Amino acid sequence: MKKEWSMIESWFEGKKIKLERIYRASIDGFTGQAFHSKCDSQTPFLAVVESEHGKRFGGYLSVKLDQGTNKDYTDENAFIFSLTNRTKHDILPNKKNKAYHHYAATSAGMYFGGNASGEMFICNNCDKDGSSFGGFGHTYKLPEGIVYGSE
Repeated sequence: MKKEWSMIESWFEGKKIKLERIYRASIDGFTGQAFHSKCDSQTPFLAVVESEHGKRFGGYLSVKLDQGTNKDYTDENAFIFSLTNRTKHDILPNKKNKAYHHYAATSAGMYFGGNASGEMFICNNCDKDGSSFGGFGHTYKLPEGIVYGSE
C-alpha cells in the first residue's frame, strides 16, 4: 500500500492530501443507497475498488455530489485509475466540457464516463450482481498503445 500511496500522492502534483475511509462495502453494505449515503456530499472524493479478482482501481472527483439525486456532473479535474496497472486516466481534452464525468444514480454505486454505458460502473448489490464493468476511451484517455474500440 505504501507504493500505491506514493503513486496517488504524485497525481496531485505536490498538493497535501489526506485520505479518510468513509465507506467500505463489506461493512456499510453493497447497495447504491449505502454508497451514496456515505459518499455523496464529500469533496474531494477518491474511490478505490478491489474486484473479486484482486484488481484495484477507482476514480477521483473534485466536485460535490448532491445526496439522493440522479444527476450528471461535469468535473474537468476528474480521473479514473488502476492501482494494479499503475495508470492514471485523465479526461480526454475534447471531452472536458462536453460530457458528464460522473453520474450519481441512487440505484447504483460509482459511475464514471460520458458514454451511454459509462467507463466505470459499480452496480447496486455488486457482491451478488455481476453487471459492474469498466472500459476506457470515450471520456477518459486510454492506456498507451491501446486504440478505442479495439479488444
